[in-house]
Amino acid sequence: ARAVVYALLINCKTEVRETQLNVLQSKLETSAFAALKPCLEFIGTLPRSLHFTLIQLCLPAIKQLSQTQFAAFKSHLMLLLEADNQITLPEYCLYKIVVQNYQAVEFQSKYTLQERHQDISVLFSLVVYAGNSPSPGGAFKAAINTLEVKDLSFKLSDENFGLQSVEDALSNLCEVKLPLKQNLLSAVAAIIGHDGEVDSEAAELFRAIGDILDCPVPPILV
Repeated sequence: ARAVVYALLINCKTEVRETQLNVLQSKLETSAFAALKPCLEFIGTLPRSLHFTLIQLCLPAIKQLSQTQFAAFKSHLMLLLEADNQITLPEYCLYKIVVQNYQAVEFQSKYTLQERHQDISVLFSLVVYAGNSPSPGGAFKAAINTLEVKDLSFKLSDENFGLQSVEDALSNLCEVKLPLKQNLLSAVAAIIGHDGEVDSEAAELFRAIGDILDCPVPPILV
């Protein structure tokens, strides 16, 4: 299961991929690193629409890891994320799902959307950049139009977001009152569907965000 998750985070760009594999080879036992090759080959043939499902299938086995084993696994995942000095939202969502499910965090339901408007701005901006929208401002506005939240602001560059800002935003949004999370996800869907097409990567991202917010959505709603 760990090898599968590693494989899902291996970049398709040759230079980054080599860096990531070198990092893992230096950290893993020989047998553990050898398990990675067939996983990479398998995932290379797998439709993107099944990546989220594959993560879900791995979680029960990952939950069986000891705290020491998981701490090492978590550090290896972070090394993979940071290999190209740029963490994408889909990559971070995969990491967050694995960590959050292992730790079984119980979130409080205490915030309104307005109280977390800055975190919503971060999330919406990241989703816009993840989708490579040809009209990013329009995609962001489509989300705003679905929510009655003031002071939302589009971040003009995804370089404005460090790992900690993304972590803080998602953690805070996990504690939004449950009925309001559905509204938040509807706004994310508005961004993803702004250009009239929803590809498998966007659909997977939507499901991943729902999982992180503890408000999962079935594929039929994507």
